Amino acid sequence: MATDQRLDRIVLEVQHVEDDSYNARLVLYAAKHTIASRIKGEDYALQNLNLISLQMFDGFPKSPNYRHSIRFKNQENEEFYDKQTITLVEIPKFLKGSFASDNSRIAQWLRVIDGLNNETPVAVPEGSPFALLQEKAQLSIFTEEFLVSEAMKMSDHKYELYVEKKHARKEGLEEGRAEGRAEGLTEGADAKAREMAAAMLADGDSVEKVVRISKLPESDVLSIKAILRK
Repeated sequence: MATDQRLDRIVLEVQHVEDDSYNARLVLYAAKHTIASRIKGEDYALQNLNLISLQMFDGFPKSPNYRHSIRFKNQENEEFYDKQTITLVEIPKFLKGSFASDNSRIAQWLRVIDGLNNETPVAVPEGSPFALLQEKAQLSIFTEEFLVSEAMKMSDHKYELYVEKKHARKEGLEEGRAEGRAEGLTEGADAKAREMAAAMLADGDSVEKVVRISKLPESDVLSIKAILRK
C-alpha cells in the first residue's frame, strides 16, 4: 500500500491461485482500505482508493481484454461513486495475447516486470523509472536461499492452509487427512523451515536441494516427502 502526494491510496496485490473466495476477499480488502482512507474529523470524506490486483490466471476467459476496471455504477452505466476503482489485470492473457500496440503505463510496467522475472531486461528509455527498476532489481545478485527466505516471510500461511484443505476436499480427499498434513508440517520450532521444504518438494526440487536450503535433517525432509505423496 502506498499514498501519493494527494494522500490517495494505491494498493497493489498479487493473486497466484484462482479460488472461489478470491472475489469476496478482494471486496473485503477494498472495504478495509476505504475505512482507513477516511479523513479524520470528516465523517463521510474519503480519499481516492485505487486497488490493483495482478492475477496469475484468466478471471474473465471470455473477454478479449486483460485489464478490467470495476467501479460503482447503475444499470445505465452512470457512475454512482468515483473515488474507488478496482483494477484486475490478467497477467497470462497479457503475456500470451496480441497487445504489442498497447503502450499504456500498466502495459509498460508488465513488460518490464516480466523481463526481470525471466532475467531478460527489455529496452527502456534511459533515466526512466523502468531503467531504475531494472538496475536495482537484478535478481542475479541474490542467492536462492535469500529469495526463498524472503518469500516465506511474505506468505499468508493461514490462507495457504485454507486453500490447501479446500482443494483437497475438491479432489475427494478426506478433510481430516488435509488437516493432519497441514498440522504435521507446522509442528515444532522449525515450522517455517518445514513449510519451505514442503513447498519446494511440491515444486519437484530434489531432497538434496531441499536439505541444503531448508537446513532440515535429511530424515525430516524424507518424512515430509512421504506425507506429500499420501
